[in-house]
Amino acid sequence: MWLPNADSPEKIVGRAEWLLANHPPQGRYNLIGNNCEHAANFCVAEFTESLQVRRFFLLRAAIGSVGLLYVAWRVRTSQPIPWRPVIAIEATSLLTVGLYHYHIRRFWRDIGQRWQEQKQARHDGGPQDR
Repeated sequence: MWLPNADSPEKIVGRAEWLLANHPPQGRYNLIGNNCEHAANFCVAEFTESLQVRRFFLLRAAIGSVGLLYVAWRVRTSQPIPWRPVIAIEATSLLTVGLYHYHIRRFWRDIGQRWQEQKQARHDGGPQDR
């Protein structure tokens, strides 16, 4: 997976301190879309992506491919297709991807405007990284 280069240590520490001060009080931790890796990547490169979650999606795609081949084999051999497990697996996949995107959007909705205001103030000569 491609990752942007890390910023300077001063910027990383500044972002981490800013995130601690401005993160929603309830925390909103979520394994899929707002975990410690998302926060760390935000601090290091202002990038909210999770290699762990991407690996999960890759595993899910591999399982789905095997399931698709199984269904194709059953069709070719004129056997009935067990639709309930197929639908359950696909529904789980769609739900997981939907939750991931929901939580990433919520992360940026919770901090995005304040972060952009802080960046603009820093750009205009305001306080640096805090």
